[in-house]
Amino acid sequence: MIEVRHVDSTEIAVWCCRYLRPYLTPDGSNYARGRQRCWLGDEPPLGKGSSKPGVPVDDATWSVLERWIEWRFDYCLVTFSGNDGIGILPHRDASFANYEGVGWNLSGQCCFRYWEERISFGRSLAVRRFGPDDPPTCTGEMVPGTLVRFNTKNLHSASPTDSRWGMNFWRAK
Repeated sequence: MIEVRHVDSTEIAVWCCRYLRPYLTPDGSNYARGRQRCWLGDEPPLGKGSSKPGVPVDDATWSVLERWIEWRFDYCLVTFSGNDGIGILPHRDASFANYEGVGWNLSGQCCFRYWEERISFGRSLAVRRFGPDDPPTCTGEMVPGTLVRFNTKNLHSASPTDSRWGMNFWRAK
């Protein structure tokens, strides 16, 4: 299941570029090697272990983000594609994340690909299994302000243009 809508992102994109740029670090994921990223609040455990401190964010900022995207979340990842347009290859999100997630394209463009294996936003069994070589069941061009809500346990990927900023949001499992 996937839902796409538009949210104005001009203010948040400017904030990201000015405030968060010094906090960006190279993404260590095998799926997004070379992309730059930072976690707001806490960085969840991507494997075994516990959360680590991310970029400090006050409650007012967190509330503004929740109001803008109209969704309550526990984790927020800010990504920057750099000058080489580095995105993320097909993957399913780590076990820290609940099934439902939100991606917000703040600047630039991004091709979002999605393989619908589970047909709900919540926990559900896969009705079909896909591999990264299978054609996606949904492909969409994200422009500034595009917000995508989807099941994060389904295979998905993002191919951005250069200098693209994005935010991804999850609830804890």
